[in-house]
Amino acid sequence: MNEEKGVKPIALRGQPFASADKVADVIVNTQKKLRSQMPIIQKKLHLYLANKDTEFILFKPIRAKVLAVFSKANKIFQENYSEEEQVIIACPTQEEISTMIYLHFKN
Repeated sequence: MNEEKGVKPIALRGQPFASADKVADVIVNTQKKLRSQMPIIQKKLHLYLANKDTEFILFKPIRAKVLAVFSKANKIFQENYSEEEQVIIACPTQEEISTMIYLHFKN
């Protein structure tokens, strides 16, 4: 990142929109949305494809993008928040998200 001379960098966690509590709310709401949307996505795929193997293959890019976003978020949290704040944020790991997606997609 280019930093201008004499300009002090601003900490992400110091911003009102990025407090640990507000970020935790976003993470919780995102997880709820994922859980609620998985069955809908699966039903739509099944409606048009009616083949579990094809449905699973076509869902892979969606799964990969979701995992990448959570991985990137975790990296940002590790770089910008204290361990205590990371506990408050409680961003799930890639493994936890992968398991959640698998469990909600297969049902």
